[in-house]
Amino acid sequence: MAVRTEVSAREEAALIGGNTNAATIMIAEKAADVIRAARS
Repeated sequence: MAVRTEVSAREEAALIGGNTNAATIMIAEKAADVIRAARS
């Protein structure tokens, strides 16, 4: 059975003004690193 992991960047909009694309990508990359480390 596969495990599904979700990461939300919804709350960042209140913290970061303007374009949130770069911040969303950084959050996703950090989450991927954490998930990858936990699985190895």
